[in-house]
Parts: sequence; C-alpha cells; structure tokens
Amino acid sequence: MPKEFIITKSFILTFAVLSFSCGRNWKEPVAPGNDDDKEPMDAEWAYNYNSDFITSRDKELAMPHGVVVTPDDKIWVGFYKYCEVLHPSEEQIFPLWIFNPDGSLFKEVQYLTWQGTTEAIKGDCRGLSLDQNGKVLFSEFDKLWRIDYKTQHALNRVIPFPGNSLTEAACDQNGYIYIACVLDNDQPVNIYDANFS
Repeated sequence: MPKEFIITKSFILTFAVLSFSCGRNWKEPVAPGNDDDKEPMDAEWAYNYNSDFITSRDKELAMPHGVVVTPDDKIWVGFYKYCEVLHPSEEQIFPLWIFNPDGSLFKEVQYLTWQGTTEAIKGDCRGLSLDQNGKVLFSEFDKLWRIDYKTQHALNRVIPFPGNSLTEAACDQNGYIYIACVLDNDQPVNIYDANFS
C-alpha cells in the first residue's frame, strides 16, 4: 500500500508562497544601463526565440498538458482534449505524441497493455514526467502509468484515486513516486515505491 499524507490548507498556502517566491523572472533581458522599465536578467535565463516546434499540425494539436524529453532525446507530448482517432465503434483515442528532436513525428502511442489487457488511451492527459531512470510517468485522468521510453510499452499502472483527476507525478532520486488529485484537498498525496506498491 502507498504511503500517504493529507494536504492541509496551510500546506497549500505555504507551497503557493514558496512557488511564487522561488519562481524565475521570465522578463525579456536587457543590457545593463538601459534606462527603460525592463529589469536585467542573468544570462543563464536569457532565451531567444528560434522557431515553432510543431508547424504542420498546429491547428489540430491543441491544449498540450504534458511535455518531457526522454534520455534518447525524443520529445513526448500529451494533450488535454485533442482527439486523434474516432473509430467506427465511436471509440475516441487521445494518443501520446512522440517527436524527434527536429520536430518530425516519430510515433503516436494510442494503446497501452497492462497485465494482458490492451486499453485505448481515452482519458485526458493530466501530466507527463520522468522517473529516476528516465521512464515516462503518464497521468491519464485517474490512472498513473509508467512507460518504457524505448519500447513504448507499459511497465506499471495504478489508479490512486478512482474517479478523481490526477496531477502530474513527481519522482525523487530514490525512485519514490508522488501523486495527488487536482481537486479535493481532503485527498492524500500517495507515495509509491519503484514497483508502484
């Protein structure tokens, strides 16, 4: 069974304050001595626009809700509401998209198999992250999946809070995985070990 703790209002307030105070200033960098209202920025946080990443399908690919770069430099993207396939059986599929570093499409992951059962990805993407070994943690509505980035096969699956939308999962250097609900702060944060137990 996963370890858990209750999120209190004071915890949420403290987390919000820390997040705000620790956030980086993303203002446009300016040269020192410029007398306009813009503030100077550290060079390590100065970015220049290069180009749009996805150009051929940008009208179709909307509402991204998770992005990770796996150890093989592939870019995984999950979408909150974008529906790729509507089968004759009216089965909607919300695939995970995998792109090469140059933005070209590598693969769509439409199905995941767990314990002999193949499931279409039908829930909304609630977040993507990586575990300590670079494997993909995929929050699909109330399901948390671990996916091998090399084979795109499911390695683990758990439903922490049936019927409740999940947050993006987080993983520490020891392999412990942390997951909570988007809403309802009376729910705990579950902590799973590397085997999802």
